[in-house]
Amino acid sequence: MKLVTIESKAKNDDVANFLKTQRNLYNYWIGGYDLAKKFSFTWIEPGSPFEYTNWSANEPNNANNNEDCVHIVHQPHLQQFFTWNDHRCAELFDFICEI
Repeated sequence: MKLVTIESKAKNDDVANFLKTQRNLYNYWIGGYDLAKKFSFTWIEPGSPFEYTNWSANEPNNANNNEDCVHIVHQPHLQQFFTWNDHRCAELFDFICEI
C-alpha cells in the first residue's frame, strides 16, 4: 500500500468522489513531494515527476520555505474543490492510500 498517485483528471475525480463519502472532507495527504528540488514535484512511488496537476489558486507557494508535501483540499469557503496544496510535511492530516 502507498499514498495515492493522481496522474489524471479522471483519477482526481475518482479520489474526490471517494472523499465525498467520508466525514472529513478537508485535507488528505497524497503521494507528492518536492524534497529533492523546490517546485519540482514528484510522486513518492514510482518516483516520476508530476505530469498532471490540480493545484489550488496560487499554489504551490512553499510558504515559510518549508512546504514540501502535497495534500488534496476541499474548502469551498476558499474556492478549493478537491484541488492540491503544498504544505509542511509534519502536519497531521488524514491520508489516501492505494494498492
